[in-house]
Amino acid sequence: MRSRGIKPGFFKNEDLGDLQPICRILYIGLWCLADREGRLEDRPTRIKVEVLPYDECDVDVELSHLMNSKFINRYEVNGGKYIEIMNFKKHQYPHVKESESFIPAPDKHKMNTKRTRCLSGVKTPVLLTPDSCILTPDSLLSFFEVFWKAYPRKIGKGYAKRIFLKVKPDEELLRKILDKVEILKGTEQWQKNNGQFIPHPATWLNRDGWDDEVELPSDQYSHFEIVGAKNDESN
Repeated sequence: MRSRGIKPGFFKNEDLGDLQPICRILYIGLWCLADREGRLEDRPTRIKVEVLPYDECDVDVELSHLMNSKFINRYEVNGGKYIEIMNFKKHQYPHVKESESFIPAPDKHKMNTKRTRCLSGVKTPVLLTPDSCILTPDSLLSFFEVFWKAYPRKIGKGYAKRIFLKVKPDEELLRKILDKVEILKGTEQWQKNNGQFIPHPATWLNRDGWDDEVELPSDQYSHFEIVGAKNDESN
C-alpha cells in the first residue's frame, strides 16, 4: 500500500456523509491501493484483506455504493476488472519515483462491460472473471510492455518477452521488479560506460534479478532514509 494525503474537507463532505462509516474507510483505503493514476484491480476479496481485515462487511456491495455516489468507476477492459477513483489526481500527489500505471484506462467509447442490478437496484458492472490471482494473457503482455519501457537496455525484446511470460509476475511482483530496476539505474555498475554493463533484460529476468542485493552509494542511502522518514511521519 502507498502513503496518500487526506484533506480536512473529507470529513464534512455531504455526499460521503450519506454513506456508512465502513464505506468511508474503504474509500480511503482505495487511495492507498491505487497506482499513481488512481486505478487498481477490482478484486473485492483481496481489497477486504488489505483494507478491512478485521471488519465483517461485503466489500463488493460497499464498492457499489461508492460507484453509485460517483466516487469511483468500476469498469472492464479486455476481460480485466478495474476501479478508477474519480478526481484522484486532483487531490493526490504521488511521489515522483512511484511506478507508472500498468492498468488500462477506461475506454469511454468502447467499454466492454456487462451490467447487472446491485442490491440497491442501480445498475453496476458485474464481475466477469473470478476474484483470484489468475492473470490473463493480455494482462501479462501489458505488464511486459511496462517492464520493457522501464528497463534501460533494450536488447532482445522477443526473447525477453518469452522469459517474462514464463515468470508470470502478478501485480505485486511487477511492482517489485520495477522498483528494483529504478534502484539499479542509480548504481555505478549500471551507469558505467553508458550502461555497457547492464545485463540483457532476458538475462536479468532469467536469474531473478529483482531479488539481487544492491550496494548503494552512501549518498543514495541518505536519500532513501530521508524519504522513508518522511513517509513514516505522514502515516
